[in-house]
This record gives sequence, C-alpha cells and structure tokens, in this order.
Amino acid sequence: MQISNSFLVVCLAAAACVAVVSRAQETNAQAKVTAKSPKKPSPSRPQATQFSGVPDPSPRSDTALASLRQKLDELQAKGVFGAVHPVRQVMKVDKTAAEARAKAEKAKAEKAEAEARAKARAREEAAKGAMAGAGTRAQAEKATQAEAKTQARDEAGKGAVAGAGTRAQAEKAKQAEAKAQARDEAGKGAIAGAGTRAQAERAAQAEAKARARDEAAKGEKARAEAKARAEKAAQEQAKARAREEAAKAAKVMADTRAKAEKAKQDEAKARANAEREKKVASLPKGPFTFTPLTAPPLPISLEKQRELSDLLPKYKAGEMTPEEYHKQRAAILARP
Repeated sequence: MQISNSFLVVCLAAAACVAVVSRAQETNAQAKVTAKSPKKPSPSRPQATQFSGVPDPSPRSDTALASLRQKLDELQAKGVFGAVHPVRQVMKVDKTAAEARAKAEKAKAEKAEAEARAKARAREEAAKGAMAGAGTRAQAEKATQAEAKTQARDEAGKGAVAGAGTRAQAEKAKQAEAKAQARDEAGKGAIAGAGTRAQAERAAQAEAKARARDEAAKGEKARAEAKARAEKAAQEQAKARAREEAAKAAKVMADTRAKAEKAKQDEAKARANAEREKKVASLPKGPFTFTPLTAPPLPISLEKQRELSDLLPKYKAGEMTPEEYHKQRAAILARP
C-alpha cells in the first residue's frame, strides 16, 4: 500500500511538472504571437480589432494544477508523505520558478505588445493621412450610387405597380436605370482613380524612401572613402616621417663615425708629435765636435801621386783636352 501511494505521488508530481511546462509554453506562444507586427489596418477598421486574432490563454493548466493540489492535500492529510520524498516542496519550488518565468515572459510580451501597438498606431496615422481624401471621395461616390440605385428601383417598382405599361414610362425607367449604371461606372472610375492616386502616393513615398536610402548609402560610401583616403594619407605621412627620421639617424651616425675617425687621427698625430718631441728632447744639447777622417793610402807611389796632382790643375785650367788628360794619366799609372 505504501509503495502504491509513493508511486501515485511520483506520478502526480510528474503530471504537475508537465502542467507547469505546458503553461510556460502557452505563455511563450502568446508572447511570440503578440510580438509579431500586426497587418496594416484599413482606415475604416477601429484600433481595437488589430489584436483580436491573439488567442486568450487556456485555463486548462490552471484547472489541472488546482486538481493536483487538491489530491496532494488529500494524500498529505492521510499521511502518505511520511515515507516518501517531499514532492510538495519540489512542486512549490517548480511552481515558484514557473511563476517567475511566466511573469518575465508576460512582461516581455506586454513590452512587445506596446511596441507593436505604437508601430501600428504610427502606420495607421500615416495611412489615415494618405487615404483621408481618397476615402472621403469614395464614400461620397458610394452614397451617390446607392441613392441612384434606390431611385431607379423606386421608378421601376412604381411603373410595375401602377401597371401603366406605357412605352414612355418604360423608356423613362430604362433611362433612369441607364443613368444609375452610368453613375455606378462613374463612381467606380472615381474609386479606381482614388485608389490609383493612393497607389501613386505610396509609390512616390516608396521612391522617396529608396532615394533617401540611396543618398544615405552614397553618403556613407563617400564618408568611408574619405576616411580611407585620410587613413592612407596619414600612413604616407607616417612613412615619410619615418624615412626622414631614419635619414636623420643615419646622418647623425655618419657624422659620429666621422668625428670618431677624426678624433682617432688627431690622437695618432698627437702621439706621433709627442714621440718626435720626446726623441728630440732626448738628444744631447750644446756644440758638436767632429773628428776628421783619414783617407786610406793610395796603391801608387808618392812620385805618381805628385805627378797626378800636378796634372789635375792643368786639366781644370783648360790647358789640355780631356783626351790628353786621360792619356797622360794612364801613362803615369802604367809606369812601374
């Protein structure tokens, strides 16, 4: 018995969860239907009929939940929940979460409905403004046509009831009927003209909107192109500045290397001058005395040396020619 009661409680809890989920789904469906934009109403249709197609929430889920709560209360009174899990507490938690979700969905649906109503009201005002003249003219033409038809029927009925049967009355009735048909045709032409004018106005509005969108697209494209050109110019300027900075840095480095080389050369010259001055300073100072060098003895006799010494001044004085000088000198040296 206890197992069957537990099984029954679990089944009831599952049914309650299914009912809660079903109610949440119905709420979501109602919100989606409400959020949809309604069709454009005609000028003669009242505003209250725009949302007449939205279905009312079904009370089946509330009835099922009430019956489940009643059965659970009965089982609680009998003490069935003593040996089973606290399903009622779980159902309360699920119910609280479902109610919170339902409230959130309801608020979302109300917001969407308000936005849809505002859009529909704006569209209706625009349609009323565009179709006011056409609707008034069409109603006037319809009233005129109805009056003409009524008069024609009255005339025809009077002719039939009176039983005059005269050709003049028949012609008169035919003329009245022809006039009524002509007025009907004229009314239809007026209605068609009004509809054509309304269509022309709507087409003009659509064309104006298309032109406005085209102009906006062109302006956006022009702004994008101008922005791209500005970015490209900025990039070119940045590259030019980078090249200038690189050139300046290279020039500074070249000047630095040149200065360093010049400083090295100057330092080398200064060291060479210092070494030279040091060497010069290390030399002894004062008057210098030189010892004359003694020439080595000649391999000829003193007599030959005296003859050659006497011969040389004569040659220098031009008393003899070079041939004579060399001939006599050779003769002196050839003697033993």
